[in-house]
Amino acid sequence: MRKRVIVVGGGAAGLMAAGRAAECGACVITLEKENSPSLKLLQTGNGRCNLSNLASAQELTQHLGPQGRFMRNAFVQMASPELRALLARLGIQTVSDELGRVYPASGRAQDVRDALVRYATGRGAELRTCAEVVGLRIDASRVQAVQLRSGEVLTADAVILATGGRAWTRCQAESSGYALAAMAGHTQTPLAPGLVPLVVREAWVAQLEGISLESVTLRAALSDGHSLEQNGALVFTRDGISGPAALNLSNRLALGLRGGPLGMTIDLLPNHTREQIMHGIFVSQTNNKLSDATNNLQALLPRRLCQQLEALLQPEMPGQHLSRHQCERVISLIKGLSLTVVRTRSFREAMVTVGGVACEGIEPRSMASRLCGGLYLVGELLDLAGDTGGFNLQIAFSSGWVAGSAAVVA
Repeated sequence: MRKRVIVVGGGAAGLMAAGRAAECGACVITLEKENSPSLKLLQTGNGRCNLSNLASAQELTQHLGPQGRFMRNAFVQMASPELRALLARLGIQTVSDELGRVYPASGRAQDVRDALVRYATGRGAELRTCAEVVGLRIDASRVQAVQLRSGEVLTADAVILATGGRAWTRCQAESSGYALAAMAGHTQTPLAPGLVPLVVREAWVAQLEGISLESVTLRAALSDGHSLEQNGALVFTRDGISGPAALNLSNRLALGLRGGPLGMTIDLLPNHTREQIMHGIFVSQTNNKLSDATNNLQALLPRRLCQQLEALLQPEMPGQHLSRHQCERVISLIKGLSLTVVRTRSFREAMVTVGGVACEGIEPRSMASRLCGGLYLVGELLDLAGDTGGFNLQIAFSSGWVAGSAAVVA
C-alpha cells in the first residue's frame, strides 16, 4: 500500500519534499495556506532567485553559523550539483557568477517556482492552496493526522512541516509551524530578523544614503567581550547600513542586540594598509597643491563619504594641505569608522528568520523528529540561518529532499 504523506507548506522546501516523496511512490498532499505556492521564492535575489551556491557540502555548512554542521548529511545528499541537475531535468538551466551564486539562466524566479510545482504535481502530488493546518493529531507518540482551519481532518502516515519562518512581508506574524512543532514536543529558540539592514544611532549616516562600497570589514563588539567580524560589500541607508556585509552580520547580532546597543567599527579600505593610504594622500596633495582635504581623499573613497569624514574631524581638518598628524587622524577614521548599532530592521524587511525549532530534536540524516514518529521538519522553520548568496534556499531544497525521501521508506 502506498504511504500517505502530507506536506504542510508549499514553499521551496515543501514543494521539494512533495516532489521527492511522490517520486518515491507516496500518495502526497501539499497544503499551502496562501492562495498561491512559494510566494517568498518569487522575491529572492530581487526576483532573479539566487537558488544555490557552488560551495562544496563542507563549505556550505560554514555559512550557516553555529548550527551549520546539522546540515552536513543533507548537503552530501543534495548540494548545488544535484539541485542543478534536477532543475535541468525540469527544464531550468542555471548559471553562476564570480561569487559562486547560482541563478536560473532566465533570471526569473517564477520559472523556478513553476518548475518546482511541476516537479510535485507532475509526479502525482496534490497541491491545495488556501488550506491552513492548525493542529496535529498525535497518538502513542506518532502523528496520525492534521486538522485544517476549516475543520477537515486528513490522516497521514507521515507529515512534513515546511511552513517557513517569520521573515518576509506576506507572511503572518508567526509561522503556524512553530505551534505545530510544539504540539509534538519540540522546543523553539528565540526568533529574530535575519539578513536584514542594521539601524544605527548616529544621525549623520543619513547624509551617506545610497553610497556603496565594494569591500569593507565590519567589526562588532558583543556585550560578553567577544567580537564579530564580517567582510563584504556595504550600502549606507537612511538610518544605518545594508549590503551583504551588514546583512550577514545581522544574523549573528540579531539576538545580541536584545541586550542593548552594540559598538561597531567599519574599515572602509580593508585592502589598503595605513601606509598605502598615507602615501595616496601625500601623492594627491603633491599633484594638487590647491586642492582641499576632501579632494585629496576622493581617489580612495566617494566624495560624499570624504566630506562626512572631514565633517567628523572638524575643526582638525584644514581647508587644504594635511599635515602628517592630520593624515593619521583621517586614516584612523577610515580604518575604524565608529557606529552604534541599536537594532535591526523588522521581520517585514528580513530575508530569513534567526532561531526556530531546535535542531537537537531532529535527526539530521532524515529530518525526522526524535520526539514524534512520522513527523519531519524542514527549511526555515528550523534554527538555521545562512549568509546571503543562495545558502538559505539550499537549506530548504536539501532538507526538503531528504525529508521527502525518508518519509516514504520509514
